[in-house]
Amino acid sequence: MAQQHCQTCGQRHNCGEIYRQIGQSKAQKIVRKVVAAFLVPMVLFAVVLGVLYNFFMRYFSEDVSAAAGVLLSAAIVLLYAVIIRPFAGRWDFERINTECQRSDQERV
Repeated sequence: MAQQHCQTCGQRHNCGEIYRQIGQSKAQKIVRKVVAAFLVPMVLFAVVLGVLYNFFMRYFSEDVSAAAGVLLSAAIVLLYAVIIRPFAGRWDFERINTECQRSDQERV
């Protein structure tokens, strides 16, 4: 099936070159940003909700525990999104690592 498609494709002679150029792209990798923007807040919300719900169940009814858990979990995710994540993006770990290596070499 795929080979039939390749035979009728107008780019069949350039296909390998196109994929090679994409692989050598100097564009910034966005996987970390996507994980930080979408996956971490969802996981954080679920984990915090579970912990807070179980904690509040010891002292309050199920309805109050659920409402308090959702509200506090949302507040913590908002705190992460507004305060923590923007500052974390400013940390240049490669530069910090390079400076630490230079400092170690100067000591020797």
